[in-house]
Amino acid sequence: MQKIHTKKEIQASRIHILVLEKFIPTFLAHAKEYLDFSSHIFIIFASDENLKKFAIPEIELLNKNIIILNTNIQGRFKKYSLLAKYIYHAKKIYLHGLWVIYANIILALFFHKLKQCHWLIWGGDLYEYQTNKKYSKKEFLRRFIIKRFGSITPVVYGDYKLAQKYYKTRAKCVGEMFYMQFYEKYEALWNAKTLPKDKTIIQVGNSATSSNHHKEVLELLYPYKDKINIILPLSYGEEDYCVEIKKFACEKFGDSAHILEDFIPLEEYNKILKSTDIAIFATNRQQAMGNIFVLLFLGKKIYLKEGYTHYEFLKQKGFRIFDIKEFNLNKLSIDEALHNKNLILSEYSMQKQIQNFRYVFDS
Repeated sequence: MQKIHTKKEIQASRIHILVLEKFIPTFLAHAKEYLDFSSHIFIIFASDENLKKFAIPEIELLNKNIIILNTNIQGRFKKYSLLAKYIYHAKKIYLHGLWVIYANIILALFFHKLKQCHWLIWGGDLYEYQTNKKYSKKEFLRRFIIKRFGSITPVVYGDYKLAQKYYKTRAKCVGEMFYMQFYEKYEALWNAKTLPKDKTIIQVGNSATSSNHHKEVLELLYPYKDKINIILPLSYGEEDYCVEIKKFACEKFGDSAHILEDFIPLEEYNKILKSTDIAIFATNRQQAMGNIFVLLFLGKKIYLKEGYTHYEFLKQKGFRIFDIKEFNLNKLSIDEALHNKNLILSEYSMQKQIQNFRYVFDS
């Protein structure tokens, strides 16, 4: 049974529109701990599959301020009528990505609410201008609403500048890095001893999405195939693409290719990151920043494509990262690894992240 708020309750609340992904359960826990949770309402679109894969604790689902709209259940009119009610009366609207097309349509209809919208740019939702035809209905809709948003929070500042360039948005930039992870808790992982190994371990990409350009990277690594083991995280993304890359990697590298197809607990995944020596993210846009920051903290060597917003962002911050064109099997020196770790703790301390979190969501 759906939980319905009164008009007065909605008018006093900040509304969040989200699609359930791996970050969201932790985000909800942080919102409950660090925000005035009673003044936030979370409307989460989720499939049956993702409700199992990215499970929200049962006790949280009982909270009146968490509303799940199951995308597998019929009744589109009822769902979007409910969403329209919340959008129309909301004090403020947080858009966690621009993934819900019907939400975008409702926002365009209620265009007087766009000034109250705060877009949290995930990455792929911004870069749709690269694939959408400029005069398609979908892109026309996006251009109409993005231009009129009141505020934007990007993961990296360069993405905000791209939103200004391609969408002529008048939104102000508010904070950065809206989903938190506290690196202090990885100190034990940093100190953990790793077993000696006779091959260099290289992570390629972070998901089964074509934006990772896996084949390009695997071709780059092929001359080193006798000296390396490869980790390929493919637990979420595009199913057909996952099958294609798995086949390609196994044909090229045989038993040296280790495919992560199943979604695993964060603690287990972080142990895999700890075992890695080098990570390559060959994206032509900001992506995988959560992975990248943990790997930087753990002293791993990161290769990115020069000239894109995340590369420039990290360089400007002072991190020791490398252009994929200069690839070699050398690991970071101890001094370089410590530099990156200490910079993470300085720039993204728990205190600073909580301060930024409250600034973004309670301002």
